[in-house]
Amino acid sequence: MTDVTAFKFISPIARNMKSCSISMVNEYETLSKIKVKSVNGKEVLATSLISPSKITLMAFLTHFADFNSWELAQRLKHDLEKLKSYKIEVICIGIGSPEAASLFSELLDFPADKLFSDEQALCHRALGFSRGPFPNTPVSPMLKLGLMLGGIGSPGTIQAVLGGYFGSKDRESDGGVGNWIDSAIKQGARKGRFPTEALGQPLSEIGAGAWDTLGTTGLRPFELATLRLQNMLGGIGDNWKELAPKDTELVIQQGGSVVFKGKSSLYRYDDKGILTYTPVDEALSVVMS
Repeated sequence: MTDVTAFKFISPIARNMKSCSISMVNEYETLSKIKVKSVNGKEVLATSLISPSKITLMAFLTHFADFNSWELAQRLKHDLEKLKSYKIEVICIGIGSPEAASLFSELLDFPADKLFSDEQALCHRALGFSRGPFPNTPVSPMLKLGLMLGGIGSPGTIQAVLGGYFGSKDRESDGGVGNWIDSAIKQGARKGRFPTEALGQPLSEIGAGAWDTLGTTGLRPFELATLRLQNMLGGIGDNWKELAPKDTELVIQQGGSVVFKGKSSLYRYDDKGILTYTPVDEALSVVMS
């Protein structure tokens, strides 16, 4: 189940309550001073990407070689048509170069017109997203990343990893967790990311159906872990040099999401660590309530 204390619903009243664990940042005003780049390298103001008439879900991805950015992009890609029918625009801003963004788009078949790069994580830092564990400690960021993978300074990571292997009784419906994993596994197999077969059948065709023998409800054992294996080996591992930011301090910079209605923020979520990214259904339930 989603931990409802992890997200931040923003209201004018809450913004003035200093005791609340809610962002006091005016997200729109903050972003109005920052430029990002398209996959073609064209600079645009971040706020120019926010629709004045529709709701905009703006996802601030971690760097392009990070598990969070891959899984969140896969989830959002699966839901793009559904979100469009609800008149919700999706924009993703990831940490890295325009070249890295372009490769990321190609690897995931993610629409390039919805993807932008922030080479120095200016958006992320201005919005106050976590800089990772032990920010003022003179320790290699790669060592900090290793600690995060072990759950140190990255709350929820171990639970998320175990959930991928052992599954869960909970399964979102109507385009939820099972369906996006299915489409992501199929896409990864079509791109040749290992594993491409299961039970002697191509994953590009059967996708998450390979786990139907374990039941059709809940997240089945190894279902999500298989997608993460594809992402790790054939995606992130094979393309780390091209995808990762040049500044190694940014490999532990966390992201988050803000849902805008014009210049107002309806919802905000700050990533807590590895594999603890925006719960999309939760964000949408707030927007549609």
